[in-house]
This record gives sequence, C-alpha cells and structure tokens, in this order.
Amino acid sequence: MKEKTTYKFKVSVFRELLETQEKKCFLSGRELTPESTFAEHILPLGKGGGHSKENIVLVIDMLSKLKR
Repeated sequence: MKEKTTYKFKVSVFRELLETQEKKCFLSGRELTPESTFAEHILPLGKGGGHSKENIVLVIDMLSKLKR
C-alpha cells in the first residue's frame, strides 16, 4: 500500500510561483489577482502526479473550473 505524505501548500510557495510566473496565468497569460487565482496540478494526482512545488501552477479561476 502506498504511504500518504502530507503536503502543505504554504503562502511562501504561492508567492514564489506567482513571482516565477510573473503574476500571469500559466495557461492563458492573463494577469492573476488574489480573487481569481487557483493552484492546479500539472500532472493530476490520479495520473501519478504528486503534491510538490514542481507539479503546481497558478491559473485563473475560469480555467480551473473548465478543467473540472
């Protein structure tokens, strides 16, 4: 059985990603605002992706909802 690891998405990681992405949506390039920003996995957990900074990007809320 695969052991679960606990990952906490910290504010410092959010800020680092925001800076790395130049405050733009990873998918659309639109400007990110605190109200419209969602964190998403690049490779979904169900397909083998993990909870890590390298597997998370910031996108606008509309694209996050479309993904679901």
